[in-house]
Amino acid sequence: MSLGARPRAVSIDIGIDTDRRGRRLPAALLLVGLAAAACAGEGRGLARAVSPPLAAEGAPAAAAGPTTAPASSAPSTTTAAAPSSTTTTAAPFVPPAPGSIAVRTPSGILALWHGFTDDGRMIVSTPCDRRAAIAPSPAVRSVDVLLDPGHGGLDPGARAENGLTEAELNLDVARRVTAMLRAAGRTVELTRDDDSFRTLADRAQLATAIAPRAFVSIHHNSGMDAPSTAGIGSEVYHQLASPEARRLGGLVYEELARWFLPLDVRWTRSARFGVRFRDNGAGQDFYGVLRRSAGVPAILIEAAYLSNAREAEVLRTERFRDAEARAITLGILRWLTTADAGTGYQDGFVEGGTGGNSDLTTCRDPDLERPRP
Repeated sequence: MSLGARPRAVSIDIGIDTDRRGRRLPAALLLVGLAAAACAGEGRGLARAVSPPLAAEGAPAAAAGPTTAPASSAPSTTTAAAPSSTTTTAAPFVPPAPGSIAVRTPSGILALWHGFTDDGRMIVSTPCDRRAAIAPSPAVRSVDVLLDPGHGGLDPGARAENGLTEAELNLDVARRVTAMLRAAGRTVELTRDDDSFRTLADRAQLATAIAPRAFVSIHHNSGMDAPSTAGIGSEVYHQLASPEARRLGGLVYEELARWFLPLDVRWTRSARFGVRFRDNGAGQDFYGVLRRSAGVPAILIEAAYLSNAREAEVLRTERFRDAEARAITLGILRWLTTADAGTGYQDGFVEGGTGGNSDLTTCRDPDLERPRP
């Protein structure tokens, strides 16, 4: 069946652009370098190890001004040029905390910065929650959207009878959403762009470090295999304390319904369909990526059921994946550009416990220094 007319709420061109290198990369290497110097109490070697900050694409040039004192120096007093004789005191430098800045490693993978080695290399956390030293790399911050393809690497997520894994499906849909958002002029990053594992804490900390306008975690469901005649079974969870996350969830769900319903599928639908929060019993979000990313509007999508064999066959098709990616893209764009309220809202529920992580003893880190083709 035809997918029908495209939604009228947002008029955009979301043709797929597969150039993953064509992204805007804001940078703050000097800030990172100064932070390391302040933490160490000395500035030795920074000139060799750290480059000045790169101007973000389209950003105005910084106005000329007084030179800031080195991080290792005490605050100083400077006298302005004539005719003014007013003296001002430079504000003390406050270094950022380790783990509060995300950098793009030479391989293109995002990592959290934790300091510098004695020879000026950056210390970063790896996807397997270890430490590695890499060449000085640019910071990544303040993009429009951070996409989180759930699972990956040692954690395949749900697995369908046809062999399709949730991890590979999540990544494929996230890549399509990335291309569509970039085609619409938006800046996007992904927590992973290959089949690698990241801890839940690391994913969420990337969100708070990068500070995107929205953080969207993409998943697919399991646990039920009976089809329903009631409609789509998509579940979208939002941060319980964030009205903007709730609105984002409602707009994404509305678009999923609009793009999924014309497809000839008998969807699996549990009692938890729609847009909700999930409380862990302590007044906090059950899902770690939502709980730990507080301050950034965040949602977690369970788009469809891999455990329904007939539905899983549809999930393998280009037609479905394209429809899902377009729905997520349009929901995000409507949230960014309109005051639309969204639909599909249901009551939240309490379920004790929290989402956990996999055993990291078998986790294999990707090469953070070798550029990928």
